[in-house]
Amino acid sequence: MKLTLRRAVAIISPALVLSCGQVLIDRPYEEVGKSEETYLKFKFSISDLYGKEPAPDRVTYGLYVSVKEEDSDFSFFKNINPLPGYWRRYYSDYHILPRAVKYDMRFFFISGCEYEIPLPVGRYLYGIDIANNENEWKGEFRQWIRLNKGESIILSIDKKPKPFLDAQDSAERFANDDWERLKKRYAIRYSIEKTKPKDGVPLCM
Repeated sequence: MKLTLRRAVAIISPALVLSCGQVLIDRPYEEVGKSEETYLKFKFSISDLYGKEPAPDRVTYGLYVSVKEEDSDFSFFKNINPLPGYWRRYYSDYHILPRAVKYDMRFFFISGCEYEIPLPVGRYLYGIDIANNENEWKGEFRQWIRLNKGESIILSIDKKPKPFLDAQDSAERFANDDWERLKKRYAIRYSIEKTKPKDGVPLCM
């Protein structure tokens, strides 16, 4: 299945401010359309997002998913986060949603809730960015993945520890400084599984 560019956007969207100080330039949007039972599935718990550190009961985070074709005429990524109307089915009452999700449910999600994004069949370079809205911790992922019909990508994250608990030299101190300053605390991992039949969308709240 080849993606075709339907809507190009060349602005900085406020919806892509995934956390304070982190702005992603809005890439051209591509609607995947009807999925061939191929999805990106993700559900991040508080322990996923915070590890063993103190944490609130519930947080919101930003997730931005884009793809690039292997033999594309375009040299840039295309964003494939579905439009807000797609996400409303995950929520029973719009009025009780956290502010960030109300602001743009296309890019903002709630901890503990299970979501899925339709994906194209074939080999694509995936670009995935995540940011915790509470503390600006973030992570990024770039990898070629081939997906067959009836397969789904299951995302998971691990919180990275501080590189050196007792830095001994300038290189180790610089590594610790980068860890503090850049806030890249998440390692994004994935597995590919057969898509399981489902009765409907799991309701979040």
